[in-house]
Amino acid sequence: MVEGVTRYGVVHETRYRYSRPMNDGYTIAYVLPRPTAQQMVESALVDVTPAADEYHERTDAFGNRVVQIGMHHPHEELTITATSRVVFEPMHLHNDGPPWETVAVAVDE
Repeated sequence: MVEGVTRYGVVHETRYRYSRPMNDGYTIAYVLPRPTAQQMVESALVDVTPAADEYHERTDAFGNRVVQIGMHHPHEELTITATSRVVFEPMHLHNDGPPWETVAVAVDE
């Protein structure tokens, strides 16, 4: 493994419980990671229980992954589970500036 690289497994669950059955509705969820210069998305899946009647993914103007879920049948509970695996590599700057010890001495002067 490359030095500094970290792998993460993330599970995020959102659960809605209603006081009486819902017959129709839409939910928009921001639960999926997005790739960046330092983060590679190995996998990212969303599970909806009960099964959604509509499921669409898109990317918003800021690069965030958006999930839109349409439920058009009676349900008393809705669970959205996002399971993701990402690899994060810290940014390495070519010119990191002076060492901490030099900065600390300069502040004390």
